[in-house]
Amino acid sequence: MKAELSRRGRGGFARPSLYAVVAGLTLSGCAGAPAPAAGPGAPSDPRPRLSAGYQNAEEAAWNLELVAHVPRPEGFFNPQDPGDFDFANTDMAFRGNFLFMGSYNGIQIFDISDPENPRLRSSLVCPGGQGDVSVHGDLLFMSVEETRGRVDCGAQTTRAGEPQRFRGVRVFDVSNLDAPRQVAAVQTCRGSHTHTLVTDPDEAANVYIYVSGTGQSRLDSELAGCVGAHWRNDPSTAYWRIEVIRVPVAAPQDAAIVNMPRIFADEETGAIGGLWEGGPVQAWRAGIGADQPVPRHHRLPGDRAGRRRLCGERHPAGHLRSGESTPHRRYDGPKLRLLALGDLQSGRHEGDLHR
Repeated sequence: MKAELSRRGRGGFARPSLYAVVAGLTLSGCAGAPAPAAGPGAPSDPRPRLSAGYQNAEEAAWNLELVAHVPRPEGFFNPQDPGDFDFANTDMAFRGNFLFMGSYNGIQIFDISDPENPRLRSSLVCPGGQGDVSVHGDLLFMSVEETRGRVDCGAQTTRAGEPQRFRGVRVFDVSNLDAPRQVAAVQTCRGSHTHTLVTDPDEAANVYIYVSGTGQSRLDSELAGCVGAHWRNDPSTAYWRIEVIRVPVAAPQDAAIVNMPRIFADEETGAIGGLWEGGPVQAWRAGIGADQPVPRHHRLPGDRAGRRRLCGERHPAGHLRSGESTPHRRYDGPKLRLLALGDLQSGRHEGDLHR
């Protein structure tokens, strides 16, 4: 099939088709068709001939049609540097016809009832990254791991040990979509790179947030109980674990950590890092020396039926090992139609973890 070269714009509607929503994320071989047979740079490959630009860059599409594009609103881009990663969009959550977009600089809420004419409903500047989001009813959860995060969502800088510094999970009341309101901010030792929302069919009064941190641990002087050491040196280390936050649906302001399971522990030996010792990249991020690796995990999916189970994780070193290329996956379904919101930037361990 031939790749089609066209400028960004809206095309005719043809069924059957699927809508794909992209929120300023990097795309790489996910549920996509393989590239045309010719390799990059070949005469039939249009990509080397595309003109650059910010809102008017040329595009090459194959089995994909762009039907709408919504530029980022004020406060969610740097006019002096459009590629500033401090404003990158990171994640999306859905509730009915509404899309909640997380970013390194806050949240945006879109009405996507008409996919060809998405409308920004509201936005809230709240820096801190990573900004991954989940939604449950009228509650929105947002991950924060950067040291620039503040409890009050302010843009001012904070120093280590200041009470306003925030790294963890924010909870917003989004019952009024035009005015999202933060109702809780649960601090964690390593912040939250991402998280997983887990519900329990036998416990409708609460939802649980499984927190995945990848950053360096805080000092105990900043948050009591945080220990940035290798588990062999201190078994109370903040590494080799996740945090589980219980959020009462009727009183989200009472959200709190209820468990910190050692998901890499070897049950037979008791070794905290017995199932996986980590790697040098994670050791560098943790700041505890390349000879003392630590684990890094991403989103921790729960069981869809709501059972209290942690059933998988991303490869601790990331999606790919160094030197590996992203494989193409064959997609033989209907043509995908792309809705772009923002700008595109160039083991198993089971158990009742929240009990």
